[in-house]
Amino acid sequence: MSAGSGVLAGLENGEIAYSPDRGKSWAYRTPASRGGTVFRFVAAPERPSTVYAATAHGLFLSTDTARTWRRVVVADSADTATSVRTLAFDPWKPELCYAGTGGHGIFRSTDGGSTWHSVFEAGDSLLRTATVLDLIVDPRHPDRLAAAIGVQGTATSTDAGRTWQLSARSAATIGANTTHVMLHKDNSDLLLVGNDAGGIFRSTSFGTHWSPVRPASAGDKILSFWSDPSRPQSVLAGTENGVIQSRDFGESWQAWEGTLPPFSSTLVLSPPPSEQMYAFGSSIGLRVSSDRGMTWQSAASHLGGATASVLSFGPDGNTVFAAVGNALLRYHPDSSDWQPLGRGLTGGTIFSLSIDPRDDSCLYTTTVSGAFRSTDGGANWAPFARPLPMTPHLLVAHPWFPTRLLASGKQGIFVSTDRGKTWRESRPIGKNPPVHSFTFRQTDAGAIFAAASPAAVLFTHDGGITWESTRYGLGSDTLTFLSLDDQDPQVCYVWTTNGRCYRSLNGGLEWSRFSPPWNTDDHVLFASDPGNASQLVALVNGRMVYLTTNGGTLWNRILDRRLPAEPVSVAWHAHRGTLIVGTRDRGVYRLVLPEALQEDPGQNTQ
Repeated sequence: MSAGSGVLAGLENGEIAYSPDRGKSWAYRTPASRGGTVFRFVAAPERPSTVYAATAHGLFLSTDTARTWRRVVVADSADTATSVRTLAFDPWKPELCYAGTGGHGIFRSTDGGSTWHSVFEAGDSLLRTATVLDLIVDPRHPDRLAAAIGVQGTATSTDAGRTWQLSARSAATIGANTTHVMLHKDNSDLLLVGNDAGGIFRSTSFGTHWSPVRPASAGDKILSFWSDPSRPQSVLAGTENGVIQSRDFGESWQAWEGTLPPFSSTLVLSPPPSEQMYAFGSSIGLRVSSDRGMTWQSAASHLGGATASVLSFGPDGNTVFAAVGNALLRYHPDSSDWQPLGRGLTGGTIFSLSIDPRDDSCLYTTTVSGAFRSTDGGANWAPFARPLPMTPHLLVAHPWFPTRLLASGKQGIFVSTDRGKTWRESRPIGKNPPVHSFTFRQTDAGAIFAAASPAAVLFTHDGGITWESTRYGLGSDTLTFLSLDDQDPQVCYVWTTNGRCYRSLNGGLEWSRFSPPWNTDDHVLFASDPGNASQLVALVNGRMVYLTTNGGTLWNRILDRRLPAEPVSVAWHAHRGTLIVGTRDRGVYRLVLPEALQEDPGQNTQ
């Protein structure tokens, strides 16, 4: 939102960023409440430096444009705190304001937000316990209010919130939450509501009757409504599949002619006199437009605010791919920006990403909807591996057999020898558990290791057609991946989610505990080079970087410098000497090792 002459952005981890120049540069300000998602900023009328933050930990007030904050208790009793999802002011009486809460209904303040009281009577248990996701006040008739209240639908009031009428018809989709509500600028009888199943409903009677105008079968959540103040009939809706447009206040909808990519987008308009429009989403970052969306400029080019759960290098080591929720992005140093990909990619959160090492335009990914393949570098995707009798959680291309693919899911391991046209279950049929990762041996194309769940190591000598399993010596820790000694083919290591290690001296048949150079209670993330199972990096406690070139026998600490946020994913390209780290809500960071250090891993720099 705009704050004075600048812009405030709230992150899901509670952090707050401020831009004094409309998104060209950003600086972090004091969080209103650490760890509490910021749902919305609202500027106090006639006081541009006074800002309220509605967060998962309650309502907070700043009188110095987010430099300092104090809690505002929104509750009937002073010792009760609740999340605040939305806030609205009476435009005629700025001292009158309303707060929508998570699970405690709507509260009203008559003194500018100093004290609050529930608007519902003691016996009104339904609305008193509602989660209010959006709340608006009619600027022409401020006694009229409308609220989106989740699965219960929409509530309207014509007496400044003293009494309310509930309409469940606006949440007709079973299990859908009504999340957003919009009022026509010149005709307050016209209302629009959207839900998290993608449905939109329209009322011409201020919520008494509703008509569906966009079916929920579209399947993409409504993220925002926006209307051009000079053309109130024109409405834009941000959805998980891009932006849609209506020229008749929601009666019909079409694809928007704006130039945003067709990915998850929330739209926000700067208040007058500025005409800037902001759009944000996991796949597009934060963008700003000064011409009503015809052209856009990046306002946060380094994925600030995003959490990349999956990271992968292209074969050249320069191109980087990142999965951010259900979005896929690509970065190349020449572009200095993350480009959204994934047209046709559905199914929500991306589980895995694999790039064909012989053809970097061929990519594979998996979601809850199944497996997808792209043959143009990730720009367009099509469903893939339909003959598979399961939804794979992991699908990888074999680095040395050009036609072979491996997939794993709840029903075990499957292999294809014709680029995915046909699949067969690996032997022994019905006996192989799902695996977390595959490790390939450079000197033997048929040799593959897999870290399986529960704690077991699988190995094959025929390229994945037949597998053997071993549990001897392994504890109950969850295994993540294996690494291989660079000299002795009988020596291998398996690493756990908590940084522990087991070593085998007989090719994986028997295992014993092995102690790496960090403590058992440290937080460790591993990154193995996809083309060399002997070269890997360990990121310990978000600051210490260890490198090994022999599978894990000897480690060298090469860096001790704290990241600005909690790391959640890592990827390593040994040839380029490049490590990338995805952090929680702070984007992706890159570390390039000096060439001398790569050639002489015995060197220890701290």
